[in-house]
Amino acid sequence: MDIGSVQGWLERANTAGWGWFAEQPGADPDRAKALQQEQTQKKLRIAGIWADFLESPDGAEAMQFMIDQTLNRSLVPSVSYGLTLEQTALYAQFREGQNNIVQSILATAAVARSPENKPKPRDVP
Repeated sequence: MDIGSVQGWLERANTAGWGWFAEQPGADPDRAKALQQEQTQKKLRIAGIWADFLESPDGAEAMQFMIDQTLNRSLVPSVSYGLTLEQTALYAQFREGQNNIVQSILATAAVARSPENKPKPRDVP
């Protein structure tokens, strides 16, 4: 069982003592380095999968549809819906979540095209 997996966390969270924290990924520098290398390889593999998908005609069409439904979609003024300030904030947060998923896919696929050019982190106010 991989103790860093969801199942590992669930099985050990209520049964282990304080020693459990010493076993977590990152506690042992050698293990942390091995995990980091494994995660990097996995990210590059997933980036390649997304890049291949987006380079296919069907994948490009599907992604363009997702972009049009999220990133390219204009925000309707909330006053026209009669929304309160709180409702407007929740709707904006919902829309930003949709945008983040599409942006994350595009940024991941871009890594496959040029792994040395990692995507810049988005500005968060």
